[in-house]
Amino acid sequence: MFLALAATVAGAIWRAPMANWDLGLLFVLLAFAVFSDLTAVSTESRVKISGGFLAIVIAMVFLGGTPAAVIGVAAILIGWAASRFSDEPHYLLNNALTYAAFPLIGGIAFHETTQATGLTTSDPPFYLLVFALFQFALAINFLMIASYRCYVERAPFSSQLRVLPPVLPSEFASAMLAVAVAFIYHQIGISAIALFGVVLVTFQYLLGQLLVSERLAEELERRGVELVGPVAETGNGIVVSLVEDGGERSMFPDRGVATGLRPDELEPAWLACDHLHVSGYALVADPVASAAARAVELARAQGARVSIDLSSWSAIRDHGAASFRDLVASLAPDVVFANEDEEEIFGGRLAGPVWILKRGAQGCSFDGDERAALPVESVVDTTGAGDALAAGWIVGGADLALEAAARCVQRAGAMP
Repeated sequence: MFLALAATVAGAIWRAPMANWDLGLLFVLLAFAVFSDLTAVSTESRVKISGGFLAIVIAMVFLGGTPAAVIGVAAILIGWAASRFSDEPHYLLNNALTYAAFPLIGGIAFHETTQATGLTTSDPPFYLLVFALFQFALAINFLMIASYRCYVERAPFSSQLRVLPPVLPSEFASAMLAVAVAFIYHQIGISAIALFGVVLVTFQYLLGQLLVSERLAEELERRGVELVGPVAETGNGIVVSLVEDGGERSMFPDRGVATGLRPDELEPAWLACDHLHVSGYALVADPVASAAARAVELARAQGARVSIDLSSWSAIRDHGAASFRDLVASLAPDVVFANEDEEEIFGGRLAGPVWILKRGAQGCSFDGDERAALPVESVVDTTGAGDALAAGWIVGGADLALEAAARCVQRAGAMP
């Protein structure tokens, strides 16, 4: 591999005098490639979707093989450093070789072809050649990366082909974008590259958010969770959880469209359940508070029990503790979950419902039945531990509740 990299470097030096060293275009494409790679979208098949490849192809077309190779290698090295050197050195070497070789080979092939045919940016076949160049470079890139992975993993080459179907449509679209960028750059100049860079990075970000939401939905489905409800176009809720050493966390929620759920959007079939669990967050804003009350009504009509988690002492304070208590009492829950801070600001337990008091590492009181927390090897992240406890109790009582909470705190994230 070192010999191949040395030969590629020698080839790049040989072709350097024949390249177009337009520094403005070079640095715009480099910045675009680096930023796009740093924000690349990863699929479940370990393929990354990034606009960086498009930037390298445009560099091959307008700058030549050597500048394109410089951009490719620089993007790989900067990405490796940004990832805190997560890739093993031999993978880094293979990536550097690949991102030096295919831009150099593609750039040389493109410029030799245009010189032999006399094609210029004013000729329509020039842009067909750009499309072909994208596919040619993509094929070299795939062959080099996949072949090395097969060598390292001692796997058949056919095992790498399964990653192609999910990404081929996006790569075809990227090739068409490369043609469009090349044409508009010829018409407008470097501002076209900057404009397309902004558009493509924005698209890449939105695609990433879509894939994340789809992966989460698939994970929930694998765990037997059915997602129902109206779908909003924008403004999904986000919760930032800051976790300290020892697992304690602070949460900063942006509820987005979550507070906009209306009672008339609920369908009775969604509430055909044995147990309805209502978050206290759903009771501190309208119209979702009215939707929560309607959900309780629909679920009860179909024989469900109802539990409410008080959720947040600060949300209760901001809403008004007295009015919040009255609202919870009016819903007549069968079970209430609270931690000690929430119970205090709420004004103590309600008469009637089962009262489950969560005490974190000190255990839990299940309607007066004091239970210690189960021992764990280490506390990684307490995010979701209270919800895990509530889910465990609803499904299987106190023993499963404590087991679910213990499992949750030993891993990052809120999905045990």
